[in-house]
Amino acid sequence: MKTVSVIMMLALLIPVACNQTENKNTEDESFDAKLLQNRKEVALLYHQLDAENIDAILTEGFTGHGENGHTWNAADHRSYTSSETYKKDSIYRIVSEGDIVCTMFVREMDYMGERLKIPGMHFKKFEGEKISELWEYWDFDYRRLDEE
Repeated sequence: MKTVSVIMMLALLIPVACNQTENKNTEDESFDAKLLQNRKEVALLYHQLDAENIDAILTEGFTGHGENGHTWNAADHRSYTSSETYKKDSIYRIVSEGDIVCTMFVREMDYMGERLKIPGMHFKKFEGEKISELWEYWDFDYRRLDEE
């Protein structure tokens, strides 16, 4: 009799437990989708190159990594975005997976008296909804805008 009672209880509880697992997975997936979307929006804010956004988008311990060992922190980035030199990013691809958002873009900027257009790619690592690290790569085989 005990065996029958245990089997009946299991038969009743298993569907309930499975249903709770399905609901939890659905909630996790919607949370993950929302978090990924928020991270993409933060990545887009980064590319506005506006010093006013820095505290909202970068962690206190933010570190940027350039090609040749160059690194920078949030204060360095604030200085760069605050300068009067013309610069504008145009993003043409953004992909997110887990805690990484990748952006491919073209930076248009004035450099040594020339207006340049340089394709770049960033891999931004997130802690929560802020960028904690960034890896930056450039294609320096650029063309002047007036050559197009």
